[in-house]
Amino acid sequence: LSHQSGAMCRVGFDTNPLRNRCYTVHVPYDPAGFEGENFLRLLSSVTGEDPAVAWDRPWLSVSEAPRQWAQEQLGGRAAIAVALRGGIRERCWPPEKFRQMLPELVRHGFDICLLGTRAEIELAQRVSVGLPRERLVMMVGRASLVEVAALMSQCRAFIGTDSGLMHLAAGVGTPVVGLFGAGIEPKWVPQGPQPRLLNRHLSCSPCPRFGSTPRCPRQVQCLQDITVDEVLAAVCDLARHVQTAVSHAVTTGIA
Repeated sequence: LSHQSGAMCRVGFDTNPLRNRCYTVHVPYDPAGFEGENFLRLLSSVTGEDPAVAWDRPWLSVSEAPRQWAQEQLGGRAAIAVALRGGIRERCWPPEKFRQMLPELVRHGFDICLLGTRAEIELAQRVSVGLPRERLVMMVGRASLVEVAALMSQCRAFIGTDSGLMHLAAGVGTPVVGLFGAGIEPKWVPQGPQPRLLNRHLSCSPCPRFGSTPRCPRQVQCLQDITVDEVLAAVCDLARHVQTAVSHAVTTGIA
């Protein structure tokens, strides 16, 4: 598609001699580096400028209309955004662990904003059975990507595995509790404010090769071994850190 576009300037990573024929500009690729920085190099090769991003601050903006919509949906709750799936099987935390964790989040004083696609509606209903309806904001299959970003921007924290929603949460400035297993942590670790990463670092992980993840013969042990108590501890620690930072900002007149 790049070659057949006929564009005079076609930029790509210098990783494959055959694919390089499609590009007019070849950009070095760091296989061990943060992916955001890799892609920024594509842009700078065209503009001639360094589009520096402060990754520890929000780098995606949410416009006023979806932000107000999200505030109405959450109703001032101290909510934790929870993404139920990570795409492929090798990036998914077991449903039974979500089922155990959600009531514990409520017990710790948090409301829950469940996020996901229409394909996850049945899963969301299953893991949220018994939760007080007034403590749950069910948005699985009910929100666009822009609306999901707006919802996460209003939440206290995000819990999820290595996924697109994890990066979206980091982009809008929501502190992340990231569950890592198969993924390459240095490449995909969220660069937002004070991420809490849980990773068993098993001998077989990370396992992606050349952009694809093989079928796991160990029943995704890397994620299975992450406990509910660990996730809860990370969320509570993150919430305390955020509250301390907010209180300091208010006290010193920064906010």
